[in-house]
Amino acid sequence: MSINRKEDLLKRAYDIISQSSKGILQTDLHKSLKISSKEAAQIIRELIKRGIVKRERVLHKGKWTYRLTAKKPEGGLGIIGDLFCLICPLESRCSKDDPKYLIACRHLERWAIEKYEEHIEELRSEKK
Repeated sequence: MSINRKEDLLKRAYDIISQSSKGILQTDLHKSLKISSKEAAQIIRELIKRGIVKRERVLHKGKWTYRLTAKKPEGGLGIIGDLFCLICPLESRCSKDDPKYLIACRHLERWAIEKYEEHIEELRSEKK
């Protein structure tokens, strides 16, 4: 799986999971993404590894499966980094084992500044 395809699938999967307040069944996720269950399992493992999705074993229609839910933000930069890095094309080059990556990431810094400036512009246009 190419890096661009993987990152696209990670983002799409997270979007689907986070939009459901009760979560989504793992089997429904792979159908929504139109990918094999094996490929979906790889994507889910990566989302869990990044700490932004949790998986819970549930009995559904007499069969065991997994319900996937997005984790609630706990504050701090951790969740921002995870969400931003999910869409960052350079994510595969970073080491999440080294907490300095969030502090030193110029891409995250640039993204945060752009979002802040967009917010300021919205506030200014509301005042007019």
